[in-house]
Amino acid sequence: MSDYETKKIFSKNLSRLLSAHNITQAELANILNVSPASISGWCTGDKMPRMNKIEKIAQYFEVQKSDLIEDHSDRQVQEDEQYRRLKELAAKMEEDDENGVVILRAKGKSQKSYRIPEEKITLLEMLAKELMEDDD
Repeated sequence: MSDYETKKIFSKNLSRLLSAHNITQAELANILNVSPASISGWCTGDKMPRMNKIEKIAQYFEVQKSDLIEDHSDRQVQEDEQYRRLKELAAKMEEDDENGVVILRAKGKSQKSYRIPEEKITLLEMLAKELMEDDD
C-alpha cells in the first residue's frame, strides 16, 4: 500500500471517529497536545502522525490501532447499518416509568404500549453496548 493510500485510510478513520464521538479537531489537538494544524493535516490525509500519536488516539477513542491505520470499510458499513437500525428502534421507543411500559411509535400509526420484560430490556441494552464496542 502506498504512503498516499495509508494517509487517506487514516484520514477517513480519524474523521469517522471524531464525528462519531462529536469531538472537534481543536478538542483532539488539546487532548493530544498537538497543534490544530497537525490534526487538520491528518484529517485531510496530507500528513500522517507518528506511531506514538496513533497509540494515544487509539487509547482516547478506545479502539485498536488497526482501526485507525487499516481499511475496515466493509466492516464499518455493517456496523453503521446495525447502529442505524438500533438508533431507529430506540427512537421509536419511549419509556413510561409511571406505568412500567415501553411505548412503541410506529410510523404512520397510533402509539401502542407494550409491557417488555426486564430481561428483554437488558438484552437490548447489552446489544447497544456491544454495537458500540470494538469487535476485536
